[in-house]
Amino acid sequence: MEDHVAPSTYAREQDVLARYESVRRSAQAIKTDEWLRQWESALRDLQERKLPEADGIRPTRAFLQAIEKIQPAFALHWSNTIESKAVMSPNADLKQEIPDGFQIAKIFRNQLTLSNATAAFSAATLQGKEAETDQICFEGYGRHTLDRCFYLRKDLRPDEWKMDVIKVKLMLKGLKKNPNLQERHQEAIKEMEDFLNESKKEDVSSQAQSKTIVGTA
Repeated sequence: MEDHVAPSTYAREQDVLARYESVRRSAQAIKTDEWLRQWESALRDLQERKLPEADGIRPTRAFLQAIEKIQPAFALHWSNTIESKAVMSPNADLKQEIPDGFQIAKIFRNQLTLSNATAAFSAATLQGKEAETDQICFEGYGRHTLDRCFYLRKDLRPDEWKMDVIKVKLMLKGLKKNPNLQERHQEAIKEMEDFLNESKKEDVSSQAQSKTIVGTA
């Protein structure tokens, strides 16, 4: 019975090791999300079999070597962290201070997600700015583009420049039809709305004074 069980156990261990090595070499070959799932599954099998490759921070080092070519900055940062701790605190238990194989994979996944979100936001912002470079301004009288409009760009305004009620209304109408422009130019929109409110107050005041003068006469 023992002669039959031993080879089977050995064969299973060899299969697990072969799969683990295959995953380590395939980080560049498949999508990162899928590779991370395969890494976690292979590492889990190593731990269940209590193989030496799963001991201590060996999986962490193996992970960093695997992703070095696709994310060199991440791999270099954590490799330097490990070496610094080993040199500065030779008696420290690195298993307690360094992320294990699963934790380093989670940190890596989270940083990738954050990087992708940041890149998407930057691309959207750039596209929005490029669109303003091409789009003719809403105020109607000039033929300038939105990125050259005095109503949106305080830094471009001449010293004697003043807002015009009709142009302000056209600008607000155009901006409020586009959620992206509305989000980007909140400050300019508020300035124009405040200008309209002040203009209305001045009109009411002028009308009241006119009536008073006529009534007195």
